[in-house]
Amino acid sequence: MKNLYMMQACDKPDGIISLPYSIGILYAYAFQDDVIRANYRLCGLFVEKLDPERYLCILEKPDVFAFSCYIWNFEYSKQLAKQIKEAYPECVIIFGGHSIPIGQSKLLQELPYVDYLIHGEGEIPFQELLLYQIGCLDRECVNNISYRLDDKISYNYHSDCIVEDYPSPYLTGVFDKMFDDPDARYSATIETNRGCPFQCA
Repeated sequence: MKNLYMMQACDKPDGIISLPYSIGILYAYAFQDDVIRANYRLCGLFVEKLDPERYLCILEKPDVFAFSCYIWNFEYSKQLAKQIKEAYPECVIIFGGHSIPIGQSKLLQELPYVDYLIHGEGEIPFQELLLYQIGCLDRECVNNISYRLDDKISYNYHSDCIVEDYPSPYLTGVFDKMFDDPDARYSATIETNRGCPFQCA
């Protein structure tokens, strides 16, 4: 079994924990697949911006670590990813989310510790990347990713790679293990549209 970790780092205003809706959807969608369920186990859904050393102490040989990157957590995600790669060089680091441009970028050149960028909607690419890591799919067939190929960056993007019917991370129990603190308060996100409604990007 491969150990999978996922992070959508957030601040805790007034001690309120934001449930990681984006990575929750990615997990719920990917784990519909029987092969993925048989070959991966989710070891952690992380949301807090703890000292990276604290995360390094609790990781159990991570095989894949996926980050959902936003303007409020991008620098933190880079810092943690760099330290994970140094401690576990074989761990596959995936960056996706709103801070990853849909078009080609120089991020992989700037971030040598990141192995893959997911561009745009992440459900299909994330599921396909997990399948690729266990030899069930050719990397060239994985949609909407960038990766290093020899001394070049391979970029593969298809604008129609969008999922319109996906399982709810609430109804499928993805977040159930997060409710282990009876005194904690939580903020739950409900998304009613895909992407930014203002279309400025």
